[in-house]
Amino acid sequence: MINILIFSITLLIYGIILRIFGYSYKTFILVVINAIMGLIALYVLKLIEIPIKINWISIIITTFLGLPGVVIITIFSN
Repeated sequence: MINILIFSITLLIYGIILRIFGYSYKTFILVVINAIMGLIALYVLKLIEIPIKINWISIIITTFLGLPGVVIITIFSN
């Protein structure tokens, strides 16, 4: 439950940063889709028992970077 809260807060902050720099809502929607896909991939990897720690740092990395963030977390988790 706390992971969803951290994900939502990070996504809100990311959206505010995008609006400050003048990006459109279309860009924000693409970022949200990428972040959700990354979060789903993170939990799928955890489900198939790849040794990944899901903590607040990995959630923030996944929110900002999406699927490439999951790859980075997977590489550095060993």
